[in-house]
Amino acid sequence: AAVLLSELIHYLLDIFSNKLSISKIYCYSDSSIALTWIRSPPYKWKTFVANRVSRLQEKTSPDCWNHVQSSDNPADCATRGLFPGELINLLLWWNGPSWLSSSPESWPITFMGESNLDLSTKIAVDERKSMFSFLIIDYFDELIRKYSSLSAIIRIVA
Repeated sequence: AAVLLSELIHYLLDIFSNKLSISKIYCYSDSSIALTWIRSPPYKWKTFVANRVSRLQEKTSPDCWNHVQSSDNPADCATRGLFPGELINLLLWWNGPSWLSSSPESWPITFMGESNLDLSTKIAVDERKSMFSFLIIDYFDELIRKYSSLSAIIRIVA
């Protein structure tokens, strides 16, 4: 969802950048693990997560991402099994959290980083090891041993 939001923001900025003056972007997620991924360098994570974090960080700044309580997250309304009749009257779904109506200075700007995560929820870092092996074969010496004529060696090498 965070990658999708970053793509949408990038797309909208391309469209409206010459029509609107956008001074700051606020992105919210209720997933503290996703926020930890977003705020960290991509190489710290396994390939699947690293690729998404990298893509997201190309489109949005990690600093614009903040934590929102699940109770204030309109996206959670769709996953709670509500009937259409219930959604019609649900202000959170249509307007977002109530604090969005106030000035941005009063919005909750919180980030649940690694220090707030329980150690059991941390994702293990994929340790990357490099191994090099090579075999040195002196082809020139081998050719001289096999062929006594320089013209034969030139024909083979050419």
